[in-house]
Amino acid sequence: MNDLLLGLPESIICDVLCQWVDIEHVFKVDAAYCNRNKRSTLHEVFQCTEMALSNRTHSRPGLSYPKRFYEWCTTRQLKFFEFFLPADIPHGSKPNQILEFVACSSATLVRFECCSDYCPTPWFEGLATYCTQLSTLHLFTCFESVHGATLATVLSNNQNTLKRLVLRVNRIVSPVPCTFMLPFLEELMLDVKHDVQSGLDVKYLLHTATNIKHLHIYANSTSVSVLDAIRISAEHTNLEVISIYGLDSASAEMLPTVCPSGPALELYFTKQTPETFNHCVRNCKNIRLIDCTIDNNLSAISSCGATLRQLSFRRSDLPGFDPLNVVATVRQCTALTDFSFCSTSLSLTCYDVEEIVLALAPSVRSLTLCDMPIENCVL
Repeated sequence: MNDLLLGLPESIICDVLCQWVDIEHVFKVDAAYCNRNKRSTLHEVFQCTEMALSNRTHSRPGLSYPKRFYEWCTTRQLKFFEFFLPADIPHGSKPNQILEFVACSSATLVRFECCSDYCPTPWFEGLATYCTQLSTLHLFTCFESVHGATLATVLSNNQNTLKRLVLRVNRIVSPVPCTFMLPFLEELMLDVKHDVQSGLDVKYLLHTATNIKHLHIYANSTSVSVLDAIRISAEHTNLEVISIYGLDSASAEMLPTVCPSGPALELYFTKQTPETFNHCVRNCKNIRLIDCTIDNNLSAISSCGATLRQLSFRRSDLPGFDPLNVVATVRQCTALTDFSFCSTSLSLTCYDVEEIVLALAPSVRSLTLCDMPIENCVL
């Protein structure tokens, strides 16, 4: 098969290696041609302009990276157009090997996602030094800190191409210089721990990204500052959706004054008091999604039934819950497309299930009733 591969036109060989073969098997092809003394011919293919790889498919179970992955890629001058930094990639490489690896892809890399808890510092330095056309930058690190100056350099160097930015980092240990603009950014996700102590200026970040269409916020110390920045800014005329995850009491109290109408809201609540939940849901006029733990009061959800597209709630263990309250609520949600109801403590009869299903709008396309024993079920 290997001899057949090199008999194909160069463009087709690139398509096979880039689109149909994962990194582990590219490594095996390289080793096979070494044994046949034809490696130089294969390396000419590696270096052609059409040869740009992705390791997206390498997350399948059973695949493994070569022990000297970075060094091997650099020696072969392999280029990547997207790279996903997984947890199982070897971390024993020297910093200069990682820098050289990033440098090889400086002209081709448009998407970088850190998918593990650990992102080596040389990766940040390499992105800041060599990459100038990223369209997607996804930083998710639980244990590593990010230096503010390095982050600002990455953003500045890619400000004309960056469309999606995910900052989910444990800590930004030094001030982020306000030296960048993000005029083409369309999607922003913020989850920065220790935001108060860090030098991340959320207001400046949002001020430079006036073309955002979808804003994702994780409700920690970041969420209130982000919401406050949105409230004082009239620049985000293109903002279509705000998704807030782990919506806490402070953010829920502020949200109606920030977004009484306008962008569609996707609200993922933590456990709320009935008063806070009701205040938020009743006073925000364009809620598209609600994910919450609910007790006995469902009436607030009915108030946004005309705009609600997705509803997912989990039943708590409090007594006195009547399944008919679910029926009454979903009957008011006339635009639903997705409905999920989960409970581990409530038994539903077949009659209850039938009533819930019949109450759903015809537009519902996805229905999930999970973790609930169904009583008196006769098949």
